[in-house]
Amino acid sequence: MKTSLKKNNKFWTVALAVIVSISCILGLWTVVYAQEQKSEAPTKNEAVQTEVEVNVRYIFEDEKVFKEEKIKAEKGQLIDSGDLPMLPDDMKFIDEFLFYEVKGDGKDEIIRNVA
Repeated sequence: MKTSLKKNNKFWTVALAVIVSISCILGLWTVVYAQEQKSEAPTKNEAVQTEVEVNVRYIFEDEKVFKEEKIKAEKGQLIDSGDLPMLPDDMKFIDEFLFYEVKGDGKDEIIRNVA
């Protein structure tokens, strides 16, 4: 008694059930495996401070302080002359200043000589 696969409904029902079952098992296995591989970064309850204050002092040649300001900068940031407060038009810098790297140790200070 030969039956054709086109007319055999039981065969196609079982085949569909097997395919759906395999798909569900593979999907579940993928989700479980992905959860096991999840790596959580260690978290701390304390906030890491990266923004610090840098003291900027403009002094005359005779060591008198002309101007003193605090600017905010990120730890490790390079501060150049464009980041510093400006001088009035009738004053000028008499020192060379390229950049300053912020250390973030609480002792950051930039001293510029003006005339």
